Amino acid sequence: TDGVGLVRDLLRIGCIKGAKILILGGGGVIAAISYNLITAGADVIIAARDVSKLQVSLKGLSDYNFNMINLASVMRGYDIVINATSTTLSDLIPSLPEDLLLNCHLYYDLSYADSAIQSLLLASDLGVPNCVSGMGMLVYQAAHAMQIWTGHMPSDSIILDTICKLDA
Repeated sequence: TDGVGLVRDLLRIGCIKGAKILILGGGGVIAAISYNLITAGADVIIAARDVSKLQVSLKGLSDYNFNMINLASVMRGYDIVINATSTTLSDLIPSLPEDLLLNCHLYYDLSYADSAIQSLLLASDLGVPNCVSGMGMLVYQAAHAMQIWTGHMPSDSIILDTICKLDA
């Protein structure tokens, strides 16, 4: 449900199709969100500290074109940057090249905990106009899980109202 939740939240915020998206991180959520973003029409690049581990976790999805690079070689030029690292869970800020977020339209931190605030503030200070936590993704994940289990999807108005209340 991670990938479905993220895509639905990104569609709520703006356009995915044709967007150049950089995902930072190499954890377990990467396969799900990358798959869903690619099938939604995004150009996805994944940057991780250990590309060989990332290749292992994406092995089952070899039919899809995953562009993988080492985190140290990341350059600017992305429409959307998604922080999927665990740094914000430890109240740390991801180490990013200074110009990475130049011309970036959206910085999305998958974390929905208070610890994501520092990461979001950094992106905002670097000039990113839209900085969003993973709270919307969490709500859309819950809605998708509800549909899987009950066969009923909550209305968009209920979902959006929930996101607004939780993000306040």
